[in-house]
Amino acid sequence: MDVGMRSVLNHRLINIRLIGIVLIGWSGLLIFGLVLTYVLVTPSMTLIIDRSYCPLDQWQTQVVIPYADLYRKYEDKELKIESITLFRPWPKSSAGIRPKSKAKRWSFPLA
Repeated sequence: MDVGMRSVLNHRLINIRLIGIVLIGWSGLLIFGLVLTYVLVTPSMTLIIDRSYCPLDQWQTQVVIPYADLYRKYEDKELKIESITLFRPWPKSSAGIRPKSKAKRWSFPLA
């Protein structure tokens, strides 16, 4: 073989090795990303708010502030809120007996 042919073969071998190294690097990066996605999963929750939980004068401190903290974490993608369910208290009747109808329920699924 002459010198020109060896030069072409050496360049081809170098190109094949370079392409192999790049492919191994991208494959490693892809695998690392998938592992991080499945290992560091964002916790998800369904939030249930019972309006009879506390008196109206304590609603701000016992319900609104903790909900605001959860919503901030949701916006920062630290947790995932799947849905929010609001329950109303049973209406009080004069006889003290619960009515036959079920409690009002609202559900707000988050997209």
